[in-house]
Amino acid sequence: MLGDEKPPLLYYTYTVRSINVDAAIAKLHRENIEVFYIKKIDKTTLEFCSKEYKKVLLIFQGSCYNINVTQMSGLWAKILKIFQKPFMLIGSILLLITAIIVNQFVFEIQVIGTGKYYRAEALGVLNSCGINEFSPYSAQSIKIAKNEILAMPYVSFCSIEKKGCILKVDIEVETPVLTKIESNKNLYSTVDGIVSSVIVLSGTAKVNQGDAVKQGDLLIECKSFSTVGENLSEYQVIAIGKVEIICTLEYEYLASGETEEAKENAYNAALLEVGDAPIIQKQHSVSVENDKTLYVVKLDYLKTLIINMN
Repeated sequence: MLGDEKPPLLYYTYTVRSINVDAAIAKLHRENIEVFYIKKIDKTTLEFCSKEYKKVLLIFQGSCYNINVTQMSGLWAKILKIFQKPFMLIGSILLLITAIIVNQFVFEIQVIGTGKYYRAEALGVLNSCGINEFSPYSAQSIKIAKNEILAMPYVSFCSIEKKGCILKVDIEVETPVLTKIESNKNLYSTVDGIVSSVIVLSGTAKVNQGDAVKQGDLLIECKSFSTVGENLSEYQVIAIGKVEIICTLEYEYLASGETEEAKENAYNAALLEVGDAPIIQKQHSVSVENDKTLYVVKLDYLKTLIINMN
């Protein structure tokens, strides 16, 4: 075959025996027979391939050449062999049907990208949309899931592609503002007070502005909910958010007398108890007991509790 042409879909391999194999090659060229894979086996034997079955046999017929067809090759040759063997044909058809059916299912889900720490959330969203391992693939459900993942905090890009039976979820996030991620963790109150504000980027708020809370109350839960049709699904997420609580501190300070210095010392001692928390309101009262002056300082301050945020 000349150049880099590919072999035809159906061709034959011939063996020609003659005293002068070079004459056999010249004979093929004179008749414009396209040949390829030409090989001299020995001085009297030539092997070559051609798709022109009848022409090759015709030009060597009745001459001093002994020609044999040793093999039929090419794609069509393989197909013909399959049809000649019923069991092989049935097996090939069953294999094809099985491959088509299997390709409609998802056997594995991979979460990759800079936002791969959202794996639990992504799997929860996919599950709520009816997509999980060993479930049928649905392009419409994937579209819904993609939009829900894009709505997650700091997610700037999301692609969901099916390659064979593997579903690849690529999640990319913007410059992270998260601290060390604490997954599977809720935010609980460490103080008593009144909720001033609630900001939840991921998870579920369990309190509202104006609610009274005590130490140990659940503020933000690492769960979320998704509705597909009439079905409400719950899945685990990374809790991200903050809650501000107005707290009140009453601090007693005993002094030897009522002076400006004593009052200042009473306030400084009370402020040490609240640390660097912003003060909303402060007041004090003074009483004398047993020749001692008792200062009662009352501070309203703002306590900020956060989870997975700077």
